[in-house]
Amino acid sequence: MWNEAGLTLREDRSALGPLLEVHERYPISITLSDRSQLTLRRGWAFLENPRDAEGSTVRLCNSGTNQCLELDEVVRINDVKSGELIWETQKGQLVWEPNPPKKSIQFAVLAGLALFIGALLNLSLDWNLFGEWDPYVLIAAFVGTVFLRSLAPKVAEVN
Repeated sequence: MWNEAGLTLREDRSALGPLLEVHERYPISITLSDRSQLTLRRGWAFLENPRDAEGSTVRLCNSGTNQCLELDEVVRINDVKSGELIWETQKGQLVWEPNPPKKSIQFAVLAGLALFIGALLNLSLDWNLFGEWDPYVLIAAFVGTVFLRSLAPKVAEVN
């Protein structure tokens, strides 16, 4: 899978516990990473168990039988009655980091690229539009375009 920036993001599952609590009264179907399915009815409680200093893992436990399910293994959650998708993992998907690019940055990069191409043509065809400043305009257009592009968001893969 192509990954422009070589970045990987850790999937945030912190909202998964509260989301399941909201749907606690309704039966839900959970698909796990090994493609097995589990249907949950009433009587499940949610616990936070510390994993390490970096973060925590959320577990779903049945208060009557003490069975627990690691939510790190959850891939998809559906409502049993309606079949409606409640939550789905983003693991493996490409997302913008930190957020999608703004139109103003895209426009500035395109304008810088156009200026760079114009300055390159100006210098190579000896038009002398900027006089003795021709090579400096070319270098400034190149550096400015590269700088603006470095400010733009990157594509990252959710891990």
